[in-house]
Amino acid sequence: MYVGAVSVAVFVILATTIATVVAITIATGWVAFFWFVWFTARECLSLTTKRRTGTTSP
Repeated sequence: MYVGAVSVAVFVILATTIATVVAITIATGWVAFFWFVWFTARECLSLTTKRRTGTTSP
């Protein structure tokens, strides 16, 4: 009985750890993706405004 309880506890801890690592990896990937999209959009807008103001300046 003791060995069975320890085995179940080890299995539950292992499954929880693996699920947590997978969830953190997925969340980190989404954060990096949204940061990349935000950074790219901001840089494109910055280049567009610089180019537009550069052509209208004397």
